[in-house]
Amino acid sequence: MQQLMHRLVADPGLGSLVIETRATNETIRFQIAADVRCIRVVESLLGELVPGMQTVKAGVRRAVTRAARLKVTHPLLALDTSRIEAVTRALLAGLSGLRTGEQLVLQLFIGGRVAPMLSRRPPLEARQSWWSLLNHGARTASGDELARVRERRRQHGALVSVRLGAEAATPQKARALIQRLFGALCTIEAAGVRLRLWPEDPAKLHQVRRPWYYGLQLSSTEIASLTGWPVGEGDLPGLPPVSPRQIPPPNWLAGMHQRLAGRVFARSSAPGRPVALGIPPRDALLHTVLLGPTGAGKSTALEHLALADITAGRGVVVIDPKSDLVTDLLERIPTERVDDVVVLDPTDPGPVGLNPLAAATRQPELTVDALLATCKAVFADSWGIRTEEILTAALLTLAKVGGPAATLVMIPSLLTNPAFRRMVTRKLHDPLGVSAFWAKFDAKSPEQQATEIAPVLNKLQQFVIRPQLRAVLGQTQPRFQLREVFTNRTILLVSLNKGVIGSEAARLLGSLLIGQLWPLILSRAALPPERRHLVSIYVDEVHDFLHGIPGDLADALAQSRSLGVAWHLAHQYRNQLTPAMRAAIDANARNKICFGLAAPDARDMAAMTSGLEPLDFIRLPRYATYSTAWVDGQETGWISGITLPPHPSQRPAIDARAASRHRYGIPAKETETALTQLTSHPIPTAPATETTSPPAPPTSPGEFGRRLAPTKRRQK
Repeated sequence: MQQLMHRLVADPGLGSLVIETRATNETIRFQIAADVRCIRVVESLLGELVPGMQTVKAGVRRAVTRAARLKVTHPLLALDTSRIEAVTRALLAGLSGLRTGEQLVLQLFIGGRVAPMLSRRPPLEARQSWWSLLNHGARTASGDELARVRERRRQHGALVSVRLGAEAATPQKARALIQRLFGALCTIEAAGVRLRLWPEDPAKLHQVRRPWYYGLQLSSTEIASLTGWPVGEGDLPGLPPVSPRQIPPPNWLAGMHQRLAGRVFARSSAPGRPVALGIPPRDALLHTVLLGPTGAGKSTALEHLALADITAGRGVVVIDPKSDLVTDLLERIPTERVDDVVVLDPTDPGPVGLNPLAAATRQPELTVDALLATCKAVFADSWGIRTEEILTAALLTLAKVGGPAATLVMIPSLLTNPAFRRMVTRKLHDPLGVSAFWAKFDAKSPEQQATEIAPVLNKLQQFVIRPQLRAVLGQTQPRFQLREVFTNRTILLVSLNKGVIGSEAARLLGSLLIGQLWPLILSRAALPPERRHLVSIYVDEVHDFLHGIPGDLADALAQSRSLGVAWHLAHQYRNQLTPAMRAAIDANARNKICFGLAAPDARDMAAMTSGLEPLDFIRLPRYATYSTAWVDGQETGWISGITLPPHPSQRPAIDARAASRHRYGIPAKETETALTQLTSHPIPTAPATETTSPPAPPTSPGEFGRRLAPTKRRQK
């Protein structure tokens, strides 16, 4: 601030300047006025010399009812500017605590400039009496006074008129307010220099009239001390806290609203005119990461971006492990797009199905490779060679055979039920491949088989033991295919409520879904670039589901960008991600939205900025953000903002769910009945007088499927 004031005072070409600090019960405003021909130059200097300052056109100024003008007892002596921060703090405290309808104004009218000068002779002591002067002669000022005067003369200065104004319910109250502000100004007094108040016409202050007599000649440092404009690093009275810092958007961003195409998630929170913060469709392909704890506002930002894509007619996938985001979207999706909505919710009585093996007969090896990559990533801690061999054979068998048996939930039955296995494998004609594997497998004893398949069954039990997952993954021919997101621009909302289906089941199903999306994304390479319309994928709690992407995540994000798929990845804290995931997201998610963070994450994100400290991220309140994005090929830099409130609800979510169930769902009871019939075989009924033996126990814990109940030995 001192540097700014030095520059303004040093340039006589700027003409007269008026600096005002105006306070009400709601806010403290800092205003500056200049000649019309110079105002652009002054505005430019403000932006260049005070980083982060944003200027806006001042509104209507309220008139004051009482005013006063500042005088000093010895104008030739300098004021005490050694404690400028303390003076500023006192002034802002004096401007604070006003009631409704009250205001206080501190106005500095800066006129003619005074150049620096040499001290030809030391000033005389200002406090020497006439009697002492006549009897002892003139005495030189003290050392402290000399130092302050020399410092003043070394600086540029100006003629200044300082006015104080107040508005209150009564004249007495207005007088008291002015006196309070004057008391704060007195903290700049020095030895031999006292401030005094002189009555002033309130109209002169309100109309900013040029004074006929300025009364003060001040240095640039003295002027800076009297303005009350913020200086120093700490929090100041009457002003928002320094941390979290309010960072304004670049000036060019205000003209980019049309480019955002409705994809707005927040507005800027720095003083000045609010500017929309968003990510245009084209720049969304640079991918977006949202970081913040539960309840910070991530879902609200995701809702705005997803609704913008839905409204624009794009294909959208939303994976939500809490179901709140899906519910909010269902309530707000435009009416004309409700028919495009598919809700995949395992807890639904008639859920939408997901069967990766349904269309695998054409390229079974590719389908199996994708499924194996997902399983291997999900079960990385307990994955072995034998597990991979058995699971590969089981998946290839079901993929090649097809038909009612080709579902993931049938793998345990294929491994544990000899009759079902014979029924399936007899359709195979692969003597050098899976047929040979099953011949060798069937030649082993039941004990050996149980030992080998136990690790596989332990992993796949999540698919079978939970009725909700069976209802989704057990559908032989689902009514919805994932490719419709890309071909028909369908809206797929995946609700994986961990509290209902379990966190492990949600993780498995979400990873499986992403694993099935990935080949469809890669298949877009066959399309010319102009036909690769934007498809947006939103994943909350992304650390649970990114295992579904095979290979290197950084390469996957880079490939998605060229194939027209934009990823929006949200998570709570960075340690949820593996180091490789963190590095990939940091490098490839160029749009970043941060909410209030814990200390470790705050340090990491502050290191990616220029000008923000970890404490700024830590102190962000709910729904407040720091974000950096790309807009029309330009990076905005980090901007402080507030997320927009949710859109108004248009319908109960249950209506959209019912419509999706009617078009794409299959009742869970039907799926369960079909699975039961598929694995059941006729068993001779024992006579009423005979007691049948109990069913044989499974060969190992965690074994699924059905075995034939023991019967009397058949005669050959």
